[in-house]
Amino acid sequence: MLRLGLILSLFAIAPVAFAAEATNTAAVEEEDDLAFLKEGEEAAKQKAAEQKAVSSDAFSIYDGADEEFADFTVAPKAKPAPKTPDVAPLSAVSAAQVVFSNADSIVVELPVLVARTPADVDGDFWLVGEVFVEGKKVAETRQFVSASGLAQLGPTTAFLKLQAPVSAPVGQVEMKVSQVTSAGTKPLFTQQVKYRL
Repeated sequence: MLRLGLILSLFAIAPVAFAAEATNTAAVEEEDDLAFLKEGEEAAKQKAAEQKAVSSDAFSIYDGADEEFADFTVAPKAKPAPKTPDVAPLSAVSAAQVVFSNADSIVVELPVLVARTPADVDGDFWLVGEVFVEGKKVAETRQFVSASGLAQLGPTTAFLKLQAPVSAPVGQVEMKVSQVTSAGTKPLFTQQVKYRL
């Protein structure tokens, strides 16, 4: 019987002991769970103190306490007009060149100065580029030019770009540029372009 009493007393005392231990463990766990918050707050205070020390040193251009330059702004500089080589309107800015090639064709590009200012153009026209291979026309491109479509502060350049089929791995193509108006077609210039596939 003594044993039974002893066992019953253990059962009666055990829940109280376990409850006390659980309460202590929960309090320790809660402190451990919230420790990172305290560490974070301390780190933030330290970082703020470091930033304050850095911003008030002699190398700082502007700090929050200096209101003298608070409303100071720099005016944007006006961009100068782009420069073009000394070429007349409706002539090539540079030589035509092959900008791409594959097994049986090339892409030729030619920049043409349309106008230095809108005053250089007195009516609407088409700028036409044609590519000839072995004397036969194989490609054509047209670009419409009007006074309303010109740059107002600088030159206007048209880039004539054409893909042309070629039969030989090395050769030369001819590019002709003309101006088409309601009065007719006016040839402007011709350029030879060498290529290698």
